[in-house]
Amino acid sequence: MVVFKSFFEKGFVLPAGVFFRGLLHFYWLEVTHLKPNSIAQIAIFIHLCEGYLGIAPHFNLWRALYRLKGHPSNARRNIVGGAAFSLRQGSVYPNFELRDTNKGWAREWFVVANPAPCLPARTGRAPEYKACWEEPPTTEEMAQVERPLKEIANLLVQGLIGAVMALSFCKRVTQPIQERVHPAFEYWGHQDPTRGQERKVPREEIANRIARIMVGEIRDKGCPKALCLKRPTDAVSFS
Repeated sequence: MVVFKSFFEKGFVLPAGVFFRGLLHFYWLEVTHLKPNSIAQIAIFIHLCEGYLGIAPHFNLWRALYRLKGHPSNARRNIVGGAAFSLRQGSVYPNFELRDTNKGWAREWFVVANPAPCLPARTGRAPEYKACWEEPPTTEEMAQVERPLKEIANLLVQGLIGAVMALSFCKRVTQPIQERVHPAFEYWGHQDPTRGQERKVPREEIANRIARIMVGEIRDKGCPKALCLKRPTDAVSFS
């Protein structure tokens, strides 16, 4: 399958985890339909759920926060990068500013195997607009996410921002979208099997990677730290 260098910089690796595969299935998408910023948004959301809320990535929480739009419009969608996620207006969510253009990202691509669990094969067709792209969760589904939304609001009060979440998974050398042996709240250090490398990554190298994801200064002093085996959550729920 075709993949893009920019996607790997923003938290994507094959084989992809069940949450990412579920998003593609629900929205009728292929990987090449997404834009780099959407990959970053998904990776940050997964790490928010696992690393700060102590839960598996929650599908209805995602739908409560995000909608999908066609690019450049719902009526006219590109074959590559023809769909982009955006936060719903008024969403309570950590603040971050993603790279606006990622100019030239679609030119840096290569072909890799599609290992099990497989992602949808590339058809060469533009994404097909569906009503589910913009539909919010039902009242019953929203009831499932009331508590996580309150916990996110509490994390915002404590100073959590998007750059801190990106810094967290970059320091751990993990790719949130990847199928992993355990979630982020079970991370246990430099020899953890979810790490891409065992070495300690220099802060400058981490900062350079985050600069390819988002803009703005990275400050994590005084911000909440991600959960791990040394900093466990009180209760873990796989809703």
